[in-house]
Amino acid sequence: MVVGGALPQRWPIWLKPELVELNGPALGPFPSSYPITQDGRIVLVPTPGHAIGHLSVVVRAESVSYFLAGDATYAERFLKSEQVDGVTYAPAISLLTLQRIKAFAAQEPTILLPAHDPDVPARLAGNKLLD
Repeated sequence: MVVGGALPQRWPIWLKPELVELNGPALGPFPSSYPITQDGRIVLVPTPGHAIGHLSVVVRAESVSYFLAGDATYAERFLKSEQVDGVTYAPAISLLTLQRIKAFAAQEPTILLPAHDPDVPARLAGNKLLD
């Protein structure tokens, strides 16, 4: 399997990625989804812009949703200001993704967890919602 930007030779021997098709229903502002769990509490949503096929994970707990944004944005402050990160194949698509994440957080209490944001541990520990 060849994945753009990924180095499969560095993956653990046990890792066997499975391609998925986002054929589930819309989730808030996201046009489609893919449920990971049977109860639908963990769901993939499309967040293109950084890379073609980029996905984020939404984990819905009792009173809050955790939005694991991956590289859709590098930091909460960039999301809030709708500042597109430097690594993108299409700035307009990245901007639309940022706007969708913000719209999702406006619809339900959400804690944003981007992969490279140094403030994630504090945000998670303090249950700081995206406003």
